[in-house]
Amino acid sequence: MYDPISTYRIQFHKGFTLKQLEAHLEYFSLLGPGTIYASPLLKAVPGSGHGYDVINPLEMNPETGRLQHFKSLTGEFQKAGIGWVQDIVPNHMAYHPKNDWLMDVLKNGSRSPFHHVFDLEPGVPGPGNPLMLPFLGSSREEAVRRGEIKLGWENQHFCIRYFDHVYPCSPDTFSNLVKDRAGTKPGKDLVEGILEKYNSDPTKLKEVLDKQHFTLCHWQETEKRINYRRFFTVNGLICLRMEDENVFHAWHRFVAQLLHQGHLNGFRIDHIDGLNDPNGYLQQLRRLSGREAYIVAEKILEQDEDLPEFWPVQGSTGYDFLAMVNNLLTDVRKSPRLKNLFKEVTQVRTPPVELIYQNKKMILTTRMHGEWNNITAYFDRLGLLDYKQEGVTKEEIKEAIGEFMLACPVYRLYPRRFPIRNQNRKLVREIIRQAKQRNPGIVPALDKLADVLFSKNRTDGENIRKVGSFFRRLMQYTGPLMAKGVEDTSMYQYNSFIAHNEVGDAINAKGIPISEFHRQMKARQANWPLTMNTTSTHDTKRGEDVRARLNVVSELTREWESNVHRWMQMNQKLKTRLDSGLLEPSLSVEYFIYQTLLGTFPFDGRADEEYLDRIDQYLVKALREAKRKVSWRHPDEVYEKAVCSFVWNMLDPKHDFLRAFLPFQQKVAWRGVVNSLAQLTLKCTCPGVPDIYQGTELWDLSLVDPDNRKEVDYHERLRLLQEMQNNHRAGAAGMIRSLSRKPFDGKIKLWLTHTLLKLRRENPDLFENGAYLPLKVEGKYRRHVLAFARQWHSQRLIIAVPLITGGLSQKQEGEYLSEIDWSNTRIALPAQLQTGWKNLLTSESRAFSGSIPAAEIFSNAPVGLMISE
Repeated sequence: MYDPISTYRIQFHKGFTLKQLEAHLEYFSLLGPGTIYASPLLKAVPGSGHGYDVINPLEMNPETGRLQHFKSLTGEFQKAGIGWVQDIVPNHMAYHPKNDWLMDVLKNGSRSPFHHVFDLEPGVPGPGNPLMLPFLGSSREEAVRRGEIKLGWENQHFCIRYFDHVYPCSPDTFSNLVKDRAGTKPGKDLVEGILEKYNSDPTKLKEVLDKQHFTLCHWQETEKRINYRRFFTVNGLICLRMEDENVFHAWHRFVAQLLHQGHLNGFRIDHIDGLNDPNGYLQQLRRLSGREAYIVAEKILEQDEDLPEFWPVQGSTGYDFLAMVNNLLTDVRKSPRLKNLFKEVTQVRTPPVELIYQNKKMILTTRMHGEWNNITAYFDRLGLLDYKQEGVTKEEIKEAIGEFMLACPVYRLYPRRFPIRNQNRKLVREIIRQAKQRNPGIVPALDKLADVLFSKNRTDGENIRKVGSFFRRLMQYTGPLMAKGVEDTSMYQYNSFIAHNEVGDAINAKGIPISEFHRQMKARQANWPLTMNTTSTHDTKRGEDVRARLNVVSELTREWESNVHRWMQMNQKLKTRLDSGLLEPSLSVEYFIYQTLLGTFPFDGRADEEYLDRIDQYLVKALREAKRKVSWRHPDEVYEKAVCSFVWNMLDPKHDFLRAFLPFQQKVAWRGVVNSLAQLTLKCTCPGVPDIYQGTELWDLSLVDPDNRKEVDYHERLRLLQEMQNNHRAGAAGMIRSLSRKPFDGKIKLWLTHTLLKLRRENPDLFENGAYLPLKVEGKYRRHVLAFARQWHSQRLIIAVPLITGGLSQKQEGEYLSEIDWSNTRIALPAQLQTGWKNLLTSESRAFSGSIPAAEIFSNAPVGLMISE
């Protein structure tokens, strides 16, 4: 089995290509990651900024690099001891004119050899049921009237043009139009004459449009009806029938070749929950890839949810680890105080559970109503219920199915066989119970739905097969509903403590004690030793160091409370009263702004124009994602400008706010550094494979995309790392102390990243196979130190990190951690660990008997890394 050791995530696009990565091979060789973890590289929509909109799975994306270059590049990285894990997207492709497979379906309908590839509703495209093309900015009639839709001629075939988009007409179109030549002007070229005739007559043009295998319609039409499955609510991404074995092999042929030729070491599977049968897909992929390939699935796990133990993968992409360490860094004792403050200052009383339900219902009824209709129609077609005999109506069953989706507490369930059994059965019963509480008027329909799902009255093989088909289809919609209702809406509305409003975490998270973190890590080592540990990705809503800063707020709740009240009072005059009569921003948005500024404010305390522009862009996105007063469908520049102006005026040096804000912000920034370095250390030493998101080896104060996908200066990182290497040779202990005293330039994080990645490369068995041994901390600050050991035969490593240190010292300078009185705090050592140790950061060697004084560690370095000698 391939062990990635560690991964470094690269986001490829036309602005950062394979050629540019090649230019930085020296840097990556020095930094030390074991594997490049690459964003999708298959041919995508021209100009794609991310690669998840594939148009051809059998070719490399020419905008990021040609195949031969890719092969030579992976060879060069292999020589440097660096492998390659490739992100692939089996759930969907781009709904785009450059997608030849899909255009063949538009042209030839059900006769197309690619018809079975795409996840279309039954009978689509067919007579009276053309495939929807929901990309118009108005109705089709209006677009025809304005001359936006035209008949065209492309590659010796008629086509339909909508601005720059070209869609192929059916083969019958040519013969039909040629037969109907009457009315074309004499002497005109045949095709030119036909085009002129039909484009000058809206009625004639509509007749042509009505005879195609597709129908152009307004993009919002899909909120009411849709006849293909899409990724979440994105019209431009059409889903695939990957459960069809022929589709599976056709789509994976090219990437499988690259794997078997030795250019890839494994795969990251995007959006596994979108597939009809994730279990079956992963079994197929494992057979195709072989036992040695490294495979992880992008899986968002909710609280207390585990990755299915029967999946033939090495684990997930690591959002679960992000949530674990994020909760560890939150002061669990003070979480209630933060929630009470939020209620007090914002007057928001809606509980998070109720908010999530409301938002999921809003998405289901306004954005996914078409999908809701489709899954209900599928239930009907399968004949799973005799409505008349059972005494319920179709509309009641539709409501029951909707309430079931709303009550589902996870993205989806993964039963391997039907009728549903064991833990899945318990969870379905709980979902039904919750749905009954929410909607008591449809209890009989929910009971009938439960009877169907459990095959209560019909246990024949055919019925069980149909129930399985329905349930798998239903699960393809619970995931998008969760993502849109929670991640993309509730996490922008509920602003109690936004450090936890993150992918994989929860808006009502309360933090966890050290003992729970130890339990989670022991389970991780036992079950998923090669799963990914991530803290920042291209999808996270805040950079890892933003969250690390914000977690300090949970430690300094009294100061935070006092400051918030003071800031709100002084900034009241900066608000704008709109025509609605409301003062903007609202109290909740204002509270959100203070947290955002605290987490992202530049280390030097200066809000320059670039920073203000970043905050502007982020606030507009956050307000629209929240879907309260504005949305992407209904923007309001006046309202958005009022909110952004509030921030600009607040940060104007002439105003009093900065003088009141900066002392607390700087205190949080210093303590955030400690959290960040603890987080990085845990990511790289706990069970799992650490993933470094591009550029985050220096401070990551980014926000959600596109802010977190900006260009990375690898030349500067190489210069800094080489400089520190030279200084380290001159004196390791002195260099670490110097970096720790002046951490704001990020060099301390870069050096710690390098040290940890090097450690993993030199001790792969220790991290893949080594036991996770929690160490007892004794003394005054025992709850402020987390310590554990990793042991594999004679290899031993001790790790210690400071936790919740915000209130232990009033100093705000670089020595603040060492100024804490650690004299009464010790890490107890079991007998097998009482030996000689080398501090990997200071290069100093010591022998310890019985325990290690915390002061011995934190007086010289921000974290403890000691390897047995």
